[in-house]
Amino acid sequence: MLVRERIHADTWVPPWLRFQHVARYEWARRYCRGTLALDAACGIGYGSILLRAQGAMVSLDIAIEALAEARVATPPLRLVRGDTTRLPFKSGSFGAFVSFETIEHLDDDNAYAAEARRVVQTGG
Repeated sequence: MLVRERIHADTWVPPWLRFQHVARYEWARRYCRGTLALDAACGIGYGSILLRAQGAMVSLDIAIEALAEARVATPPLRLVRGDTTRLPFKSGSFGAFVSFETIEHLDDDNAYAAEARRVVQTGG
């Protein structure tokens, strides 16, 4: 990961920026209904919390400090530390793959896309 960029719960963020981030997750919720979904590069997990209302979630991030902040979610998130270009999951593990504000920070965007394709079930 080249740059760490995330919204923190205790940091002021312009309302328009926070709205954009939340709106993306609200849009993605329909694709997570009734399936196991992966929120790749979840940051502090605020998006995973929104997605979790639709089905089961796994939240992954490479940054230890982001996962530490995400651990305070109630109810708890299922958090995994990992790299989006080398996902630690079996092929076809997920019905949905959600990942925002990620690809522009990676050295190998082809590996990222290949991993997303690999872990999502056919039709996901």
